Amino acid sequence: MVILIPASAVVMGVVMITLAIVSNDGLVADDYYQRGLEINRSLVRDQRATRLSLRATLSWGPDAGTATITLSGGPQFVAPETLTLRLVNATRAAADRRILMHRAGANRYLGQVRRLPEGRWYAQIEGPDWRLIKELDGRSNALVRFRYQEEP
Repeated sequence: MVILIPASAVVMGVVMITLAIVSNDGLVADDYYQRGLEINRSLVRDQRATRLSLRATLSWGPDAGTATITLSGGPQFVAPETLTLRLVNATRAAADRRILMHRAGANRYLGQVRRLPEGRWYAQIEGPDWRLIKELDGRSNALVRFRYQEEP
């Protein structure tokens, strides 16, 4: 009986170490220094979007399908031919999605989007040297419309 308690602690310790080695939760980055540098570059892109007075509206139907981005900006803004829409999960990098949006008019872009699982999501609209970010409403899978308003 006396040996059973320390023996069970050793067995549970081995189980916990095995679980820690085998499973990958994806929350800890091996290249944390490089990611820190990327964050600084991303902040510059956010500031550029603010200087260009960018505004965007993203919409898609409740069952997904075609997503539409309507983009506008100040007098210095030149609309690119394509945009990248990134749908980023807050905790699972493997669930992230990257959608290429093609120009379909003066300030309108179209792309195909699949239904998002519930959870905390962020949307990023990226141009060549700027980026807009907005947190999505995770309570509903039918994300119909939301607005970015990055004020100067």
